[in-house]
Amino acid sequence: MKRIRKIVALALATVMMMAMSITAFAAENNTTTLTINNFPTVANGYTVNAYQIASVDENNQIQVVDWAKDAYKAVPTDDDTTPIEMTAADAKALAAAFKADTTVDASATITNGVATFSGLKAGAYFFKVANFDGDLEFNAMVAVTVVKDANGNYVAKSTESLSAKSEPKKVKKTEDDKYASTVNEKEITYTVETTIPYVKSNEIVTKKFALVDHITGGAYSVNADGKLDITVAYGDVSETKSVDVVDNGFELDLNYLVEDNAHANEVITFTYKAIALDVKIYNDAYTITPSHQPGDDFDTTRVYSYTGKLVVEKLDDEENPLEGAEFVILKKVGEDKYEYAVLDSNNKLTGWTDDETKATPIVTAKDANGKATASAFGFDVADEVNGQLVMNTYFFKETKAPETWTINPQIKEAAFNGTVSLDQASADEEFVGEAQFIDSKLVQLPFTGGMGTTIFTVLGVAIMAIAAALFFATKRKASK
Repeated sequence: MKRIRKIVALALATVMMMAMSITAFAAENNTTTLTINNFPTVANGYTVNAYQIASVDENNQIQVVDWAKDAYKAVPTDDDTTPIEMTAADAKALAAAFKADTTVDASATITNGVATFSGLKAGAYFFKVANFDGDLEFNAMVAVTVVKDANGNYVAKSTESLSAKSEPKKVKKTEDDKYASTVNEKEITYTVETTIPYVKSNEIVTKKFALVDHITGGAYSVNADGKLDITVAYGDVSETKSVDVVDNGFELDLNYLVEDNAHANEVITFTYKAIALDVKIYNDAYTITPSHQPGDDFDTTRVYSYTGKLVVEKLDDEENPLEGAEFVILKKVGEDKYEYAVLDSNNKLTGWTDDETKATPIVTAKDANGKATASAFGFDVADEVNGQLVMNTYFFKETKAPETWTINPQIKEAAFNGTVSLDQASADEEFVGEAQFIDSKLVQLPFTGGMGTTIFTVLGVAIMAIAAALFFATKRKASK
């Protein structure tokens, strides 16, 4: 009997211990561990904040916090067995309703592209990357951490996961030649970098991902078919896509990259070429994403390249403008050795020659300011020498003076204004090299022909005739 009592007591103790353990385990496990995956590398080290927007009260009811009530209304009734879900529309509405001073309920640091939250209570949460200053825009992230158990009570899910969803808000863009030239259609290479967006599987917009660019002051270097070849690189992939150029711009369709989100948040680069046609060359690049559709205001990225402009001014010796003078442009290629600029009909530089007779002259004429000037453009402003930018120098030489004026024999330097830097990118920047020539009148020599000569001749003959007559008259008189 004693043995039976001991067995019963032991069994009761075991049951009590198990019951207590179950209660403890239930209490301990009634929270959610949530992971947010797929953050891009640039997000590592940033903090993700969690804001609880719904919780379960003591009466097993879902309660939504005040700031989210107008945005999130998907609270089931007591007899509703439909799982609580969070739609994309809910997420957008919550993002719009969110206030910066909202209390943070939990935080996690992004490490190797993952943010992990432990101990989240049953309910629903809104997540936001704090103080992110990169060129990405993270979509609203929301998660439900509550389910109904077999007894109809709300309990926390044991685990939940999300994928970070981001879209590029501004692309990065660089060029390989800020100081370009129009000689031989020298090419400028542009590189654009952005991030492949995460696109929801049920996204209804037609244009989900595309690169758009528009060039001013230049033209894209197209292939034999008139299309622009663009090198597209992401992950281990490098491929060439050809696109039509329309009105100095293009739109490259990239929908194929976001069909299954296999490359979401990966860095992608685009490389393509253009040529300079003016003194300032720039283009505006941006991406189309589900959140940024055609017709929206885009935060574009613009980079500049420049060609130099050379201007010569002609004056007379009283500093009045003098039209009709002709000049050629030179560059030094050795000791006392020059090459001469060859220009097109618009005075754009197309090449150089060592034969001065083949150089293209520019002719002075009055400009809008009343000055007699001539100009040409397309000159290389600076070159990199031993890792340093060195500004180039060009010269003017007068080859023909206006009628009644002398040629100024000097060869004058036209130094560019401003300073050169690989970092500058200003809409107001322009590089102009100027020179000024002053001519003098031709020396007026005495007139040696015409009526003056005739008078002197007649007078001389008359004097000689008179002298001869006097001579013969005197001789005749003496002989008598």
